[in-house]
Amino acid sequence: MTRLRYAALLGGILVSFAVAAAPRSAEVSPEISADIRLVRIGDDAWRADYAFSRPVTSLKMEQVGEFRRSAWTVLTPGATLGADGGADVVSMEGRPFRQLSVEIRSYDAVLPKQYIAVDRYTDGGRLFYLGFLGGEVATQGGSGRLATRVSLAGRAGETLLAPPARENAPAPYAYFGPRQPAPAGAASAIFDPAIPAWVREAMLDATAKVSDYYARTYGRVPRPSLVIMATLAETSTPGFSMKGGAVGSQIAYRLSGDAFLADHPRKRAFIAQLVAHEMAHVWQQQVTRGGIGEEAPWVHEGGAEAMALDALLKTQTWSAADGEAFVARSAKRCAAEGGGVASYDGIYACGFGRFQATGVDTAQLWRAMMQLSEDSAAPYSPAMVEQAAAGLRARTP
Repeated sequence: MTRLRYAALLGGILVSFAVAAAPRSAEVSPEISADIRLVRIGDDAWRADYAFSRPVTSLKMEQVGEFRRSAWTVLTPGATLGADGGADVVSMEGRPFRQLSVEIRSYDAVLPKQYIAVDRYTDGGRLFYLGFLGGEVATQGGSGRLATRVSLAGRAGETLLAPPARENAPAPYAYFGPRQPAPAGAASAIFDPAIPAWVREAMLDATAKVSDYYARTYGRVPRPSLVIMATLAETSTPGFSMKGGAVGSQIAYRLSGDAFLADHPRKRAFIAQLVAHEMAHVWQQQVTRGGIGEEAPWVHEGGAEAMALDALLKTQTWSAADGEAFVARSAKRCAAEGGGVASYDGIYACGFGRFQATGVDTAQLWRAMMQLSEDSAAPYSPAMVEQAAAGLRARTP
């Protein structure tokens, strides 16, 4: 049985952990931090209380659709939430402040290439993405990224889950709810009780096979241990939608659509593909330095497509015919984008095509890239893809 390395406590007791800051701006020294106490105050409401290490004049956060404008209410007298270009900004008209309180409600919009702000379990549990609490702060002397330390408080009898602190790790999800994680092969899982049994079976089967393959092939295991969180949004809409988001050693899935009500081999194949893709991101991040960067997203997204295809074929989760059909679909999508990697489809399909075009084995290529990234502390990049591929080609007779 895998020992869960998450902290699990009952409501009324705080769960505390750190969320690493992004590289700080040169204008701010010493680094500004904030202790944030996040308290669940209702079924779909939280209060976030910020205590800054020194006075700030604003907190600027990248906009996430209408999330903050529709779901945030600033409680601190004199503080207001406004907009500045592509950012949401909390300020007191230039006056410095060290305390800030906001009420945050659930937000149902699912935005492309964004983590889900708050996701619901049908039994009352909730996932809350902590990354949207941070941002950049300004002082009377400069500006820079904010480092945060978050503590959680739940309602009576509620389970709280938070990952332990990890330097340079992305901000995680926090779980508030009635369930405890259950062992799931090399991982642990919190499944919505409404998810059909065949879906749980398909997800767990793919998770077990692919995680074992990645661990053996790349010589790394997730630290902390992998946790899968899956919710079922609804089954009334026609179709089949499954959104996944990997963050650190967590993967959060959101399922919706009436197609989940009936089993089918093609649906299982789709589930396996998404599981393998999201777990590829987990393994891409298993480096002590470097890893996924913000530029050239085709490298990590197209690379995850390539890693997933390799794993699905090597574990015989997919047949050779399944793999050939995937390659053909990807080529068609890429052709529709003119081969570019600026669009959503281009990042995935054309990014995958660029990895295929290197002509080297996917597993060998990503092992080399992980080592290059770790040795140099540089994020994955197009130049690193070519450097790793060229090195492998040079060693091939």
